[in-house]
Amino acid sequence: MSVEVNISEIEKLANILNSFCLSGNQKMSLLHDLGVEVREQTLDRFDIETDPEGKSWKKLADATSRYKNKICSGGILEREGFLKDTISVKVIDENSVFIRSPMHYAGFHQEGTSTIPARRFLGVCQNNISELANVMNRWISNHV
Repeated sequence: MSVEVNISEIEKLANILNSFCLSGNQKMSLLHDLGVEVREQTLDRFDIETDPEGKSWKKLADATSRYKNKICSGGILEREGFLKDTISVKVIDENSVFIRSPMHYAGFHQEGTSTIPARRFLGVCQNNISELANVMNRWISNHV
């Protein structure tokens, strides 16, 4: 399961980026740093148990909660920690970066199923844009 963050889709960041003449390698370096920030934002969601827009994840069903409490002590989407631990960043080209988890069940939690409610952990929202703009401004200050 992955979510592509295309810099051209985020108007504020794209306007900042377009005001500089960066080489392809520079853009890819910047996208990596932005991807690392999105990864950190994603990991934070496991702690605060909210989706990218700040909506709380649906609580576990009582039976699921009782079972889970017998085998582990993690949050709603944490058992052994594989999902959270495998979220990674991959720069695809000078315009996009993937934030993803290779776990086969990541999509079940992200999108939901007929029996599992969606508990979105991947994505970028307006609240994340200012943090990403700060990363971009720091990167540009250090590299241009």
